[in-house]
Amino acid sequence: MFKGGSQPYYGTRSWLKLKSKSTFDVVCAAVIGPVTQPQTIIAGLPVDGRLRIVGRSSLNRFSTDKGMIHLTLVEPMVVQIPADVAWTGRSFRHSVACLRAKPELDAAAVELPPHVHPGSLHASRGGDDSRNP
Repeated sequence: MFKGGSQPYYGTRSWLKLKSKSTFDVVCAAVIGPVTQPQTIIAGLPVDGRLRIVGRSSLNRFSTDKGMIHLTLVEPMVVQIPADVAWTGRSFRHSVACLRAKPELDAAAVELPPHVHPGSLHASRGGDDSRNP
């Protein structure tokens, strides 16, 4: 909450509230559902020159369709998501919220966010010899 420096306090709702939210950019190169009406975006980040899937937005919980999920490739586009998403290993722990599309930005220019360590994305999916004696 804040008010003007020369503004006296009147005890009314004349003060202003300022909220800030941190965001960062990811690349959407695929969607679940048809391109004309996507249900979910697939979030990706560049690692070693390749786009890696790191998360998705949530599915429509009220959908009655419980069949196969159809992944549709789309032209890579930058999308903005909240920066307060939890990161675990190689992906986001929970689904991400797509705040807005940013078609004016080049998807190739997207970089890893500061809280994501590139080494955590390089781990192999198979057995790790350091953990298996």
